Amino acid sequence: MHFARFAAALFFAVISFQAPALAGDKDKKDEPSLAKTPEECHEQFKEALIAKDAAALWAVFSKKTQKWLAVTAEEDRTKDAEAVAKSIGVTAKELEKLEAKDVAIRRILAQVDDAAKERIEAEKLQDLSVKEKMATAVRKSGDDERLVIFVKEGDGWYVAIGGGECDGGMDEEKK
Repeated sequence: MHFARFAAALFFAVISFQAPALAGDKDKKDEPSLAKTPEECHEQFKEALIAKDAAALWAVFSKKTQKWLAVTAEEDRTKDAEAVAKSIGVTAKELEKLEAKDVAIRRILAQVDDAAKERIEAEKLQDLSVKEKMATAVRKSGDDERLVIFVKEGDGWYVAIGGGECDGGMDEEKK
C-alpha cells in the first residue's frame, strides 16, 4: 500500500519535473535561498534539477513532503532492499549506508531520461492561485500540463508532493 503511494508520488515528481541524475558530493552547490514566492520556488526547483543538485532539490521540498518521502523510502527499503538498491543503482550493502532522504531523492532522480533537461528548461507556470499558505499552478512544458502544489512554511515557499500536504498529511502512525 505504501509502495503504491510512494510510486504515485515519484511518478508525479518525475512526470511533473523530470529530474536529471544525482550529482556527486563534489558538485553540490549552496542550498537555494528562501523562496519568497511560489514562482521563485519553482525556479529553484528547476535549477536544482538541471544542476543535478540533490541537496538543493531536497531543500525545495516542504518539511511534510521531506518526512513523507523519507518515511516511505525507509519502509520500502525494509520491505524489499534488493529492489530499492537496484532502482537507484547501488548494492544492498551501499543501500544500508544511505540515509532515507538520500534513498528518496535518488529514487526520484533515477527515473529521469536525457530529454528531461530540455523539458525542465522549457517549463513555465500558469494559472497560479495563492490562498494563504497554499498555492497551486499549472506547470506547462510543450503540450504537457501538470498541477503543482506549493506550501508556505515560515517566510518561504516549498514544493509539496505525495503524502505530505497533498492528501491531507501523513498517516498518524508515521508522524
